[in-house]
Amino acid sequence: MQITEYTQKIQQLLTSEDTSNVALAFQLMEGQGVPESLYPLMGDDFFKKTLCIQHGITPPIQNLTDFHLEGDHQQPPRYLFEAFPKVLLELAQLKVLTFTRHSLGKLPDINEAWPLLEQLNLSANELSELPEDFGNLNRLQQIFLADNQLRHLPQSFKKCKQVKELNLSNNQLKVFPQEILKLTKLEKLDLSYNYLTEIPPEIGKLKKLKELYLNNNQLVKLPRQMARLKNLETIYLSDNQFEEVPKALYQAENLVRLEIKNNPIEAEKIEEAQRLFQFKLTVMIFLLGRKYE
Repeated sequence: MQITEYTQKIQQLLTSEDTSNVALAFQLMEGQGVPESLYPLMGDDFFKKTLCIQHGITPPIQNLTDFHLEGDHQQPPRYLFEAFPKVLLELAQLKVLTFTRHSLGKLPDINEAWPLLEQLNLSANELSELPEDFGNLNRLQQIFLADNQLRHLPQSFKKCKQVKELNLSNNQLKVFPQEILKLTKLEKLDLSYNYLTEIPPEIGKLKKLKELYLNNNQLVKLPRQMARLKNLETIYLSDNQFEEVPKALYQAENLVRLEIKNNPIEAEKIEEAQRLFQFKLTVMIFLLGRKYE
């Protein structure tokens, strides 16, 4: 078969409405080569972009700025990727990457990848660790790492100083990651569904924090330095081990939502808290419900 005939055959397959034909085209190119003239056809829809990533073909998608690929929700799940596809690291124009619900376990080193990346979602990937050079992604403003198996963060994480939103919910954190305390632009922090037993006093440094999710941990108190969070509007403390409403929260000037259900707080302590918050008429306090009834 002449090269022109081969190219024509691949073109016919790529333009077919049958996705199995499109997939066949990529299988053939993996063995026989990728015609450069067909690059525009190979990245013109989501399915083909995904096939480019599966087959490690970068040129047709090298200018991508936004890519979203979520694995299926079936039980047991059918994983499309069981290792992080390194071709993604070659997409230097990416600003938004969502790559969720795959069986990855870990990520490769970041090195010089994704210099423009602003939003990264790697939730539900069975990640047990992040690469030591994760902090190279210092333009990130939103990081979503929920539903993984992380026990700690790499030291370089503190270099992600532009982050405004960080979600580490439903991981294996037993100790509050100190690296987070360096992210002074944080406005929303979700550490719910972990195994935290205490919050460090240095949390008072996160002056811009507006939303804080600490529910479903093992907390018994909060540090008095929480009172320094003058911009705090929402805090979730349900399903912990609090025996009283943390006093520091009475000084949270902009608090509009406090949820602290399902804690071992006695009825009189609840009534006391309600009285102390009465002057803040805009506060929505969710105090009802006790852990031991």
